[in-house]
Amino acid sequence: LYRQVLHIRDKALGPAHPDTLDSVNKLAGILDLLKKFEEAEEMIRRALEGREKALGPEHPDTLTNAQNLAFVLRELGENEEAEKLYRRIIEHKEKALGLDHEDTLRYVYKLGSVLHDLEKYEEGEKMFRGIVEVLEKTLGPEHPETLSAISNVGSMLQSRGNDAEAEKIYRRLLEASEKTFGPDAIETLRATNAIAVALFFQDKVVEAEELSLRSLQGYERELGPEHPETLKVADILAAVLQGLKRYGDAEELYRRSLDAREKTLGFGHRSTYTTLCRLGALHEEQGQFLEAEQYYRQAVERIGTTLGEDHP
Repeated sequence: LYRQVLHIRDKALGPAHPDTLDSVNKLAGILDLLKKFEEAEEMIRRALEGREKALGPEHPDTLTNAQNLAFVLRELGENEEAEKLYRRIIEHKEKALGLDHEDTLRYVYKLGSVLHDLEKYEEGEKMFRGIVEVLEKTLGPEHPETLSAISNVGSMLQSRGNDAEAEKIYRRLLEASEKTFGPDAIETLRATNAIAVALFFQDKVVEAEELSLRSLQGYERELGPEHPETLKVADILAAVLQGLKRYGDAEELYRRSLDAREKTLGFGHRSTYTTLCRLGALHEEQGQFLEAEQYYRQAVERIGTTLGEDHP
């Protein structure tokens, strides 16, 4: 139906008419929902080009098309072009709304995600440090948006392998989160868990265990034991216990995560077969090669069923 309407408007009104471009946009939205990203990209590019000519590059409708194109490019793995688009969007948003506006910040975080995927960690860290500096002045050092930017600084540092500096950032984040959200809030628990991860990668496993256990107990209380985020925290504690050579406790946690993921996400979900691989690695580390092989085989079978036998 959308294709028919577009064809009619193309003929009757011309390809650059606002109503035609509206039809192009709607068709792109449907293609996006159907995950036909290549076709969606073609339609969005056409709409973007038309609106740039008709409305100008800073018009809200033009920027909406730029946002949609950036999203589709991310889905297609075209991160370099997505980065350019997000920078352009942020420039216009900052000019119109200010850097501390929630709409501007939303695209700053999207750009941060792109930079992370492109492994431009140093650039991402520098960007978020600059944003923290601005937000501390405009919104205050304990404002939720400021704390979100601080968290991103820590994430970039950790991705660069600078776990000691990341730990300092996360401890600062934890202190502020406790004041802003309270000790039991999920934001505070995330900061606690982030410290645990930074400690783990510095081989400070005893201290990591204490914080990781505290995080898991909080997540179970706040989100429930089978919530995906809770299970990720459980995996971290399991890895810490494995590092402490408490293999039985680690296996118990991994098995619990596996059962919950099979129940909530299904046997073929990536998180499910990743947990099988972790169980395999746990047994392999103990020299239990037959048990390890069984878990690895299960993981391979599920990956093959889900993604196909020829998937890399």
